[in-house]
Amino acid sequence: MLGPVRAVRAQLFPSFVRGGTLCLRQGLFGQADLAPEHIVTLTPGHALGARKLNVLVVPNVTLPLSTPVVLRGPWGGRRESQCLSLFVDDAAALRSLVTASASPSTL
Repeated sequence: MLGPVRAVRAQLFPSFVRGGTLCLRQGLFGQADLAPEHIVTLTPGHALGARKLNVLVVPNVTLPLSTPVVLRGPWGGRRESQCLSLFVDDAAALRSLVTASASPSTL
């Protein structure tokens, strides 16, 4: 019963950036908040051993992380992973976010 509600909520609140934190919302199966500077690189496709955040959609990017992140799943489940595979609509925008966070900011 709770699953469909969470799925609708994920459609209303997709992945976004808030206050320097990348908030990944991938439906029922995975939600995580991570700092973009923890993303080592962005690689195309799904890497073997990476935690898939999608079930029905083939992941198009893999994010190896410098530190493990806690994934929150359905019914309060929690898992840690240091490599995530997910589907994003605009991989170029995510790549620019990762690149911008890796370079030192100039004030």
